[in-house]
Amino acid sequence: MKKDWYSGAIIWKVEDGVLKFLVFWSWSTNPRYWKQGPQLKFPGGKNHDHPEDLTSIDTLFREVPEELSESGRPRLVVRPCTNPA
Repeated sequence: MKKDWYSGAIIWKVEDGVLKFLVFWSWSTNPRYWKQGPQLKFPGGKNHDHPEDLTSIDTLFREVPEELSESGRPRLVVRPCTNPA
């Protein structure tokens, strides 16, 4: 049995000396959770139903561009790095 995991990204930049994060509002499509209302979240997702995701990095590379695209066209290339400068 394959494990499920969540991969997410914290995308940030410093603009005019102000640290800014990329977040978005998310609403559940399940009526069971409608009472919770919208939730603020970072881009990311689970590997559930995606057998091609062998590692959490695979999930990250798939999820982040998918969530930040228009009509499924990625407009962000995700590259992990140790030094963001």
